[in-house]
Amino acid sequence: MSDKDGNRVETAAQAVAELKRLQTQRADNQLPILERTPKFNDYVARYIGFVSSGQGTKKPGTIQKEKAILARWADYLGQLRIDQIKRVHVNRFIEARLKEGVAPRTINLDVIALRVMLKGALEDGLIQRLPTEACAR
Repeated sequence: MSDKDGNRVETAAQAVAELKRLQTQRADNQLPILERTPKFNDYVARYIGFVSSGQGTKKPGTIQKEKAILARWADYLGQLRIDQIKRVHVNRFIEARLKEGVAPRTINLDVIALRVMLKGALEDGLIQRLPTEACAR
């Protein structure tokens, strides 16, 4: 068990204090919502729905391009949950695209679109870090 600062609770007194803090948060409805992270396909649909609704600041042409790119990612990542996506998945996608003869600039745009969507997941608290860090070629 850890306290609010992430330090390990080592004494009974610390454990009791942490329990009381958590009980107060529960009473005030301030505990984080625990849920399974969505599958990649589901989060892509949520993201596209958000940017298509006009709440985002993207032009229709940009939304269409992102939709096509993210559909390609969805075909590749399929049923993986977004918190299970690792850098190795991104690298394998890049390698597969290179073998198809796709231009490096196009692949960079693919990775950028993925990163933008995953930044939304990061802001939503669904993932802890971006698997695309240092992936652009």
